[in-house]
Amino acid sequence: MKREKYYEFVKYLGVGVINTIIGLSAVLILFNIFNFNYWFATALGNLIGIIVSFFLNKRYTFKYNGNSGSSFPKFFLVSLISYIIAYSLGAFISDYMERMIDNIVLVNNLIILFSSGLYTILGFIGHKKITFKTLEES
Repeated sequence: MKREKYYEFVKYLGVGVINTIIGLSAVLILFNIFNFNYWFATALGNLIGIIVSFFLNKRYTFKYNGNSGSSFPKFFLVSLISYIIAYSLGAFISDYMERMIDNIVLVNNLIILFSSGLYTILGFIGHKKITFKTLEES
């Protein structure tokens, strides 16, 4: 049983790498190339990542057989709450970092990376405990 949970976590990390590459790449492209503002770039990039993550985690990581119609809203809500917490904290920290580092582009990119990592951790906990929770785990 312990080995299965470990393997599930490793699979989640693998999916997380794929999801992070896709979502974070979208965020950085939107922010740096298309000059979208922080909130729009992170929201749209993470929405792309959420959709990819949902299908990969549902089928591959958690092997969840439940209805997508009921599990996707939970997935989206957990992801949204994780996003608000992670990126709001990032914006808060950014205000302090901008006072110490003169390069605002560097600060914003560091904050995006920090927030993305926190978002991933919060998402795992929420999806494991809420979105893809099985009857055996109740």
